[in-house]
Amino acid sequence: MHRSSGTSALVAATYDRHQRELFSFALLASRDSHGAEVLVEDAFAGLIAESDADRLPANIRAWLFQTVAKAVTARDGPAYPTTGFGSLALDQDGDLDRALGELGVDERTVLLMAAAGFKGVEIAAATGKGAGATRNAMVEARLRLRRRLDEIGAER
Repeated sequence: MHRSSGTSALVAATYDRHQRELFSFALLASRDSHGAEVLVEDAFAGLIAESDADRLPANIRAWLFQTVAKAVTARDGPAYPTTGFGSLALDQDGDLDRALGELGVDERTVLLMAAAGFKGVEIAAATGKGAGATRNAMVEARLRLRRRLDEIGAER
């Protein structure tokens, strides 16, 4: 299929704008650097397909995050050390990264999407859960993360 120069330019500009943030999210959520690369590549391939089919998402950034979040929650990734994401990068001791790594992929996904500024309805759509279940999952994940951070702090 022949792609218009407008589509190519849009996808290239979108990639430049969001790739790093999306990769950081995929890396923290999946805990697998190679897997995160594949997730981001697949998300952008999906964006090209949606654009070619004249179904360009209204909010491309949210669509990309939702696409990656759905893929992450659909597979189990091995745990690898990672770096921070957005405001989470302020974790100089690595405690937050360690505690996030001990959470399940669903818990990490909702927390990281919330940290990236996504609304509950967007997180619900990305994870395939209802609004109430998403709120509950976010509360439980935050509590579990806070408890684990307290435990790590007490271990010092």
